[in-house]
Amino acid sequence: MKHLKGKIMLIMLALVIAVILVLTADNKVLMTGIILAVALVALFIFKFLKYTFSAYFKATKEFYLAVLFNKEKSFRYSVFKRFNKKLVGRKHCLCDVYMPRDDGSVAKADMLIFHETGIYVIDAKPYNCKIVGAEPAKEWKKVSGKKETVIPNPMAWNKLERNWLKSYLSKYPNAYYFSFSIYGRFANIKGVTFKQYDGIVCNLGMLNKEIMRNSAKIGTSLALSEMDDAYQILKELRDPEKAKAIDCVPGIQDTIFYEMEKAVNEYDYKDPNLQY
Repeated sequence: MKHLKGKIMLIMLALVIAVILVLTADNKVLMTGIILAVALVALFIFKFLKYTFSAYFKATKEFYLAVLFNKEKSFRYSVFKRFNKKLVGRKHCLCDVYMPRDDGSVAKADMLIFHETGIYVIDAKPYNCKIVGAEPAKEWKKVSGKKETVIPNPMAWNKLERNWLKSYLSKYPNAYYFSFSIYGRFANIKGVTFKQYDGIVCNLGMLNKEIMRNSAKIGTSLALSEMDDAYQILKELRDPEKAKAIDCVPGIQDTIFYEMEKAVNEYDYKDPNLQY
């Protein structure tokens, strides 16, 4: 709240100075243009510096303009900013983390965030359309008008990645692993049904509330030294070849999809348009 009041006071002071400059200038139109240009440049510099010193830049090393003008990267950064704001204290971020699968290929987590409350496994997609899915369905759909596109069930893959991480980071048995599947601000997720609530599916507008609600349930599950160590260990897995060289945990994938098939029987209603 103090930061917010400080920002409001600075904005009001800047507006007062701008009005005085315009009213006392001989060429009011020119002065107005100069003030607007300076304000835009100052805003860009502020956002650039904020990005440059963020954990997100440390994780990706991507230039600010490359993120700003790329839809997927910009969305991912928007997701990070919300976690960064709501998770108080030190945190780390990794993007595009690879994990080995039973068949020799790799699974990829869009983002991992390390915090004292736990490790957040995040699937972030900038879809601003209707999402249709069910917890045990093998495939979901994104619907834009009359066009339907099949997408993998993000909850299943997040569960696969969480279980692998638990095994790989077994030296931290108390660590809690959160699952977040996040879509664009205007995504309609009313078509997604849950029973066990083994993960969060939300749009960008709902994200702040979901972060606070879920992190408050856990408290502290990682000491700061454990958080730093886990981050250093998983940094290596940004390289898919290094991930392939690691032994996969046998049976994780089979177990997850077996549990999904069992869960189908618990649903009273099954969408005939989804594959179970």
